[in-house]
Amino acid sequence: PTLFLEVNAAALALSSEELLERMRNTLLTRMIKRLREVNRIAADNEAAIAESVGRDIEQSFTVRRDSIEREFKERNESLLKSLSTGEISQRQFDEQEISNSIEQSNRIIALEQERATRITEVTEQIKEVKIAAAKAALDAELNQIDRQRGTDVQQVEQDATLSTSDAAARISAINEKAAEDAKAAQIDYANTVKDTTADATAAQLSAVDAVGAAQ
Repeated sequence: PTLFLEVNAAALALSSEELLERMRNTLLTRMIKRLREVNRIAADNEAAIAESVGRDIEQSFTVRRDSIEREFKERNESLLKSLSTGEISQRQFDEQEISNSIEQSNRIIALEQERATRITEVTEQIKEVKIAAAKAALDAELNQIDRQRGTDVQQVEQDATLSTSDAAARISAINEKAAEDAKAAQIDYANTVKDTTADATAAQLSAVDAVGAAQ
């Protein structure tokens, strides 16, 4: 015998709508994860660039500092030789040695100040790039969330099978979820700004400390 199954049209429409809503939410979640992954990759790349630039700066200034120290070591050796051969007196030696020490300290301090300025400039540039990338990702994510919210609300409004109260409840739930997703995105952005600023500040303070240590 043939059996016929009667399906309630309203129930079928409701289940179909729930299925579509789940699919949309899943797609939106995946889209947000991809946007965040793109932002993470950008941040990782910027961190690698920062590390490379930092190494270049350190290497350059280390070479220059070593050159200064080598120069004054040779000066003092020559001065000591002049003293041992009687070309200069002990008083002249002492005066010149003090003069050399002061000049060396001043040049090292000036070098560290230059290094601190350079590090500050580079870290600020990197910070601005990273924050700009995070802001672009945030704007794209918020735009995607709002577009999805508008689409979902429109579909509910066009669903003739829903009562006014049911439609209002669904729209409220859609708006609530969109607000939660937007808040999560903004928190992620705020954390990125906070961490990026902290990293830049730490690098700059370290450079300033080096100036103080040289004085």
